[in-house]
Amino acid sequence: ALMIMGDIMFLQRDVEGAVANYKTLLLSNPNHYEALSRYIQILRKVRRLTEAQASLTQAEDNHPRSVSPAGLFYSKGLHHRYSNRLVEATKYFNYARRDNEWGEKAIVNLIEIYLNLDSLNMRGGSDGAHVIGKSCVIESLLQELTTISTNSRVPKVLDGYYLLVKERDNIDLSKKCFAEIIQKDKVSVSTNSLSASIKPYVCFSVRQECILLLQDYIPALLGMSIALMAENSTNKARNMLKRIVKLPYSQQYSEEFEKTFLLLSESYIQREKFDLAQELCKRCLDYNKACFRAWKMMGEIMEHDSMPKKAAECYKNAWELQKMTSPTVGSKLVLNYMKRQHHIEAIDVCATMFEQFPEYPEMKEELFKKCIQSLRS
Repeated sequence: ALMIMGDIMFLQRDVEGAVANYKTLLLSNPNHYEALSRYIQILRKVRRLTEAQASLTQAEDNHPRSVSPAGLFYSKGLHHRYSNRLVEATKYFNYARRDNEWGEKAIVNLIEIYLNLDSLNMRGGSDGAHVIGKSCVIESLLQELTTISTNSRVPKVLDGYYLLVKERDNIDLSKKCFAEIIQKDKVSVSTNSLSASIKPYVCFSVRQECILLLQDYIPALLGMSIALMAENSTNKARNMLKRIVKLPYSQQYSEEFEKTFLLLSESYIQREKFDLAQELCKRCLDYNKACFRAWKMMGEIMEHDSMPKKAAECYKNAWELQKMTSPTVGSKLVLNYMKRQHHIEAIDVCATMFEQFPEYPEMKEELFKKCIQSLRS
């Protein structure tokens, strides 16, 4: 009951109430790993992920030796993934992947990490370079997931993404993969859910319902949208994304809704429809304040509107959420600090960038010298 109340409070924007409910539950039962993993997800979305460490330590200290530690490993993997420590995350997800209860979720996370789905964009996906050398691992995980998954659509959707990310020539195969989800559901409902006596009378309405079911299956719609982007069918992709945006928000598909908001916002920015893009970014941040891509796009929108103070705030959020690992965001943050005459802050970011990215000597020439000159003047 506390978990349900916590989720409801979170969706109603009662963050403190949601966090308090999960804290209460975990204090009384520190090894309730379903609650712990959900607690980590909520803390991440409200930018309080550091608070999860205390609960993880408590769970580890109280874990009974007679019980499989897979739930603890999964929760640790989730915490590392959200902290952008992907090597550690894959280690713990691998520890959990053989477990009957946690294995499916762990494998899904592993595949998503290897595919790097966050790199997909309105220009038609990623370059696929990050899957080079990992193909055998991904294919093995997909096969393993297909064997154990309780929902056949989950591995099918991930397989569609893998085809798309692996090679751009696989666009048709990827689209076919997403389309097969539709066809399978239509056949399943129309053949198994109807008796012979009523088929002639209700078959049409049931088929309509099947189509509706498919339209509402957010992962398949999103996957098809991204495949359409990859073949440069931008208008079709955009229309499909708009369809998803109009659907009622579901916590179950929160990641898919977030990607939809971001992709459509990116599309609007490219077309200079900044008001529409800003609205979608705000919706994204309403549900996940730790979404660095939304903060980055908000920074771009604020820059376009000549508001360097707000732009700097947005870029600072994106910079911190990416653990100061994006030279693009760092550069934009420096430039907007300079516009505001905040030269000391700009120099501090420059110093971090020199340390993080020594392979970019032009940064020192362009950004740092500009900061020093502005400070002296």
